[in-house]
Amino acid sequence: MHNLTTNIARFREILIQAYGADNLYNGNFRRYPNSPKASDIEIVAIAIAAEAMEIESENNHFKVLRCNYSSYYKLLPDRSNFNRRRRKLQPFIDDLSQKISEEMTLNEDTFIINSMPLPICRFARHGRTKIMKEDLEFQPTSGYLPIDKTNYYGFKLHLVVSSKAVVSNFSITQANVHDIRNIEAMTKDFLSNAVLIGDKGYIGKNVQLNLFQEYSVKLITPKRNNQIGPDQWNSKHRKMRKLIETTFSQFCDQFSMKKNFAKSFCGYFSRITSKIAAYTCLQFINSQENKPINHLKNALAF
Repeated sequence: MHNLTTNIARFREILIQAYGADNLYNGNFRRYPNSPKASDIEIVAIAIAAEAMEIESENNHFKVLRCNYSSYYKLLPDRSNFNRRRRKLQPFIDDLSQKISEEMTLNEDTFIINSMPLPICRFARHGRTKIMKEDLEFQPTSGYLPIDKTNYYGFKLHLVVSSKAVVSNFSITQANVHDIRNIEAMTKDFLSNAVLIGDKGYIGKNVQLNLFQEYSVKLITPKRNNQIGPDQWNSKHRKMRKLIETTFSQFCDQFSMKKNFAKSFCGYFSRITSKIAAYTCLQFINSQENKPINHLKNALAF
């Protein structure tokens, strides 16, 4: 069993290191009229530690804290208040991932892009489910998995990772949004003078030309069987594309990315953000200890 308090303290140190102690107010990202017992740093560290330690259920997480770490548990708010604060702190959790990613991807010029399905319930229930429909313009939809030749109901996670499998950017769209429609939004803010590797879902002459002219990003994809012209795809690109498939496997296996316990999209998005932050923090811990950065299961204390 992982040592929970040791790992929470480790993530707390990473947060302080990323934001700087001088930019925090007694461990909070902003000033409070009455300082809470548990600071913002501790709330974020607990949320990330739970995802990193494969604790899927919040109820189980609080039971472990209450039974084994009673002195620490007394400082925490109740579960509803904890979830409310974590949702409000979601931008800071996302910002933490970006800060670590930027530090770990300095001088990187090759990135990989792909997407994975995020089902929120069984497809047979999609007609009667009522969760995550608070926003009329952004609701779960039906999507198709060509590999499995099945449908699913939910969203789609789009990832851009570096050549070391560090998550550089991510976004969530509805399940019926085609990959190529989101590629410019995923790359325009942080990529320039870079090579971007994608699968056949990103084939599009106009998109490739626009990325190159506007952002100096060279998009390389395998050719379709009926395409003509030179083929830039080679074994090196094929090997690098496997990195993002491994990343998706880790998210599904270790971080239970496809399991959903949320009822609102805001809560769901905060969980996804916490999982990505946990993934990035574990890579950062391994890099500091001169370990292979993608051996994530060996990063935490026992």
